[in-house]
Amino acid sequence: MIKNMIDREKIINDFIELIPMLRARLGITQEELADRIGATRQTIINVEKRKRPLVWSVFLSMALLFFLDPKTRPFLLASKVAGPELSNILFGNTSTLPQAAVTLESDNSMLSKAQGMMEAVIKKQSPEGEQEERL
Repeated sequence: MIKNMIDREKIINDFIELIPMLRARLGITQEELADRIGATRQTIINVEKRKRPLVWSVFLSMALLFFLDPKTRPFLLASKVAGPELSNILFGNTSTLPQAAVTLESDNSMLSKAQGMMEAVIKKQSPEGEQEERL
């Protein structure tokens, strides 16, 4: 056995309690969550109702999805779920996480600006945009 092995069962049980709230923070349904992580809606329903165990691989998919989103990351970090052990599993050397977070936020900001610029160009090129400019 590996030293410092995390208690998967405890982490998963704590995480299951958070799933409905995390989904709500993202504004996604059980079906949308299932689509994003490659599971079925029924799996998500059964996990949330504790009728089915949450397997480690599905847990990791969900944890990564929620950890990478700025709307849900603070809740994971504040919970017992996203401790240093889990961060190490998800991202390796966790000493790089603060810089990664800054980079991610910067990239998201640049992406939003680029999307806005593209939408403006498309709007100007569309017949509707031309009509609006003439009015």
